[in-house]
Amino acid sequence: MTRETARNASTLAILGAALAVFATAGSAEAYTHNTTPGGHPVRWSRDEVRIVVDESVSAIAPVHAVEAVITEAFETWTVEADLPIDFAVERGACGEPGYSGDESENCVMACYDCVPHGEDTGAKAVVSHVLETGEIVDADIVFFIDAGEWTLGHEPGAISVGDVALHEVGHVLGLAHSDVPDARMYSSLNTSEPTAASALHSDDIEGAAALYPAQAPDLTTAGCGWRCTAASGAPGGAAGCLLFAAASILLGLRRRRG
Repeated sequence: MTRETARNASTLAILGAALAVFATAGSAEAYTHNTTPGGHPVRWSRDEVRIVVDESVSAIAPVHAVEAVITEAFETWTVEADLPIDFAVERGACGEPGYSGDESENCVMACYDCVPHGEDTGAKAVVSHVLETGEIVDADIVFFIDAGEWTLGHEPGAISVGDVALHEVGHVLGLAHSDVPDARMYSSLNTSEPTAASALHSDDIEGAAALYPAQAPDLTTAGCGWRCTAASGAPGGAAGCLLFAAASILLGLRRRRG
């Protein structure tokens, strides 16, 4: 399937997928998961995932510094939610965001308009999965350079790379939004005040743990590592219809984020 074919297929399916997002029961839990129209959760099915930090993030801060923050974001989710997945973050060069043919390239990059985004959108997670099963085959995080003043710390009024990354990594895992205002996956981010450096809310942790139980026998062990898995082609191959599920984050004084 070509990139354009996949995008056309996603246009037809995205409304159905949006309607398929479900909320967990119980007043104390407000997290949601993305699901396929058939009700399958959108999630990784392997226990090793490589993430490449593209050189383009140098427009925000030195690449090694952004790489460290991104690594911390993935490690925070992995450790605090006790996920049975290892995310290996490394520097490299990425192509365009999104799944293309049989190439899986999970990337973090920065750009102005490499993917469509709305006004005041600070970042977007583009997650491609097999429509029939929900198995994630590619996930990218895009930071929009012109969204505002970016910071690696937590300066009032500036956009924290770490805070944004924590939210978008949640989408990369398959989480949708939460109705809990203090959750990382809440639908808005207040950039006028400093926020917590890394901790996840219990609702975030419960949402991730529900997708990835600590003992997950259905995860595929790569054995020889991510490259071995990638060499065999993306799960489902070109025959699988893929849905591009884009999740953006809007920045400002409690504005909506995706």
